[in-house]
Amino acid sequence: WDAINKNKFAQAFVNGEVGTGFIKHLILGGVDIGDKYYIPDYNQSASLDPVIPFNIYKPDNSPVTLPVFDTKTPLSVRGKDFVSTEKYQSFYVQDELGFFNQKLRLTLAGRFTHATTTDPYAGSTNDRKFTPRFGLSYSVDPATSVYAVVDQSFLPQNGNIFGGEKVKPVTGNNLEAGLKRDWFDGKWSTSLSAYRILKNNQLVADPNNHGDPGAGYVIQLGQTKTNGVEFDARGEIVRGLTLMANYAYTDSKINKDTDPANIGAPVPGFAKHVTNTWLTYTIQRGGLKGLGFSTGYQWQLDRFPWSLDTRTTDLPNYFRLDAGANYQITKISLALTVNNVLDKYLYSGGHESYLSSTGATVYSWQAEAPRNARLSIGYKF
Repeated sequence: WDAINKNKFAQAFVNGEVGTGFIKHLILGGVDIGDKYYIPDYNQSASLDPVIPFNIYKPDNSPVTLPVFDTKTPLSVRGKDFVSTEKYQSFYVQDELGFFNQKLRLTLAGRFTHATTTDPYAGSTNDRKFTPRFGLSYSVDPATSVYAVVDQSFLPQNGNIFGGEKVKPVTGNNLEAGLKRDWFDGKWSTSLSAYRILKNNQLVADPNNHGDPGAGYVIQLGQTKTNGVEFDARGEIVRGLTLMANYAYTDSKINKDTDPANIGAPVPGFAKHVTNTWLTYTIQRGGLKGLGFSTGYQWQLDRFPWSLDTRTTDLPNYFRLDAGANYQITKISLALTVNNVLDKYLYSGGHESYLSSTGATVYSWQAEAPRNARLSIGYKF
């Protein structure tokens, strides 16, 4: 369909340093404003295969007649009944107080947000929320620090709930604690963190399409609880050879809900285990000095699809290997990246099957591209 999307944003901030006795203050304050406007023409549509269904395996044998749309009438007229907007204004202030020559740091912050949305299907919202943030960090020694953070979140949203129920904004409470350390005179750095995130009013796809799968109905969960652990390591193995690696464990479940049957169910759309590794080698001497090679993988295990009905990990595990090379010649840079080196058939996500209004079984899988390459050329003036 024909559509126009206009986004306008404005930001301004001020920061500085102030001392009060033996306490050092790092102060930050600012405003953040956004205005989003979207207008589509949903009235004009046509089937690409009205006679012979399009065959993805034999596209050349599937005749397709492109529809002809009216584009002379301004889109502002054709799409006036489908306009959606989102506007927000926020103000924030933060003070990081340093004690004992900055070894102990206390962060006090807050943000006030006013957000309004309009949607032709989900109606309008008008929400205001103040979200505080508290943080504490301590430098055990020059190479080791520990921290803890407590904050709240607020995210306006809209959606089409069957029956016309009003959508509430997402609110949450977050707890995080961690440890950071440098090793071998700074050649290696590691970080370990654990967190708990409580989210209220999160939207997920409605497993019951209510006879209209095209309506895109959603349901609003009561509260979700996510516990996780993350580990990162990066550093130089030998001169010119560097490694970046991380691992994340996530367990996300519905904690509270008006429907008791949903309590304990996994939140749609996450993987329990995700690990990434990226290895880079750059030639340090000789005529090819500066030529670099890199390779890495992403591995996701125990993935849950986007549908609430599926409570098992029926999405296959995900493993993707990428590689690249880069070279700098004076002011010219060359970079070659190859994605999905193993040419695997990868699913980035999927919905559980459901019955359409005509009784047909409908399901969807979102597949990624097969092996592909990108060559980039840059010039520095």
